[in-house]
Amino acid sequence: MDHAAILDRLSREPASSYLHPAFETELATKVPDSVRQAERALWDEALAQVLGAGRPSGGIALDAGCGDGEHLAGLAERFERVMGLEPDKRLAGLARERCPGAVPVFGIGLDCGALAEPGIAGGFCFAQCLQVLGHVPCELATAMLSRLASLVGSGRAVLLSVPYTNEFADDFRVSIAGEQQRRVSREEYDAIAARPIPGKLAVRHFSMLSIEAELARAGLRQSWSAPYGWVDYQRANLMILARS
Repeated sequence: MDHAAILDRLSREPASSYLHPAFETELATKVPDSVRQAERALWDEALAQVLGAGRPSGGIALDAGCGDGEHLAGLAERFERVMGLEPDKRLAGLARERCPGAVPVFGIGLDCGALAEPGIAGGFCFAQCLQVLGHVPCELATAMLSRLASLVGSGRAVLLSVPYTNEFADDFRVSIAGEQQRRVSREEYDAIAARPIPGKLAVRHFSMLSIEAELARAGLRQSWSAPYGWVDYQRANLMILARS
C-alpha cells in the first residue's frame, strides 16, 4: 500500500482519546528542559545510526504517540514522508498546529485495528515511540511493541525511550520501597517499579532486564541504548534502538 492509500485508510478511522488507566488523566506532563535536551541529543545520535549514508527514498517514518509533535519536523527533515499517531485529542491538536499540513497526525493509538491490515503492516521504514510505554499497563507493552515491529517489517529500526531504573541511586530506591525505608534488592525494586505508584512513581519503569524481555517477546532485538537524566543526579530514562 502506498503513502496515499495509507493516508486514506487511516483518515477513515474514528479518533480515540486515551486516558491513563490508573489515574484517569490525560497523558500530558511537564518535562524539564534538561531532559528534553539530553533526549534530543541521543535522538539525533540514534537517527544517524538508522540513516547511515542518507535519507531513504520513498520511506515513511512513523511517530507513534507523537505527543505535541516535538519530533515530527525533525523526522520530516530526514525522511521523505512522516506520519504521527496521537490518541490524546489535545496533544494531537497541538501536533497538527506545530506541523500544519506538512505531517498528517491521526488521533489513534497503536491498538487501532487498521494498523494490522495488509499494506499498512510493513508499510513503514522506521518507527519511534518515545516515552509512551511507561504510561500503559504492563500487559499492553508487549502488544504495542509487537505492533511497532509489524509496522516496520523485517530488519528495520524501532526507536524507543522509556523510564528506567538501572541508574537509580540506592537511597532513591529505598525511598520508593515503602515506609520501612529498608534497602531492597534490584529485583525487588524492579517489581515495585513495574507499576505506577501515586505520589512516588507517576509512570511504570523498566529495568534493562525487563525491557530486553519485552523486546524479545515482540520479535525485536536491541542494537544500541543509552541512559539519560530526569534530574541531574538520576539518569531515569533509557533510549533504545531495536530492529525487527
